Amino acid sequence: AYTNNPDRHLLNVRFTAPAKGDVTIVVTTPKGKEVARKDVKDFSGEYVGQLDLGKKAQGTYFITVTQLEDGAVKRIVVGD
Repeated sequence: AYTNNPDRHLLNVRFTAPAKGDVTIVVTTPKGKEVARKDVKDFSGEYVGQLDLGKKAQGTYFITVTQLEDGAVKRIVVGD
């Protein structure tokens, strides 16, 4: 996950899902407030997409990708 300069409110997301299943991508603040979410149904393979964090997207965020019982969390920092 990384920001898309100069449009920093867009977060580029890329991951590989080896098994077929529903995928949920959630971006939260350190306090747990959800700022973006995307649900992808019956997905497998390499995912490349973007999430809109809003116009004032600065600071630290956590992006969580889950599929079935598996998941990963990545910390990202969006700067000026």
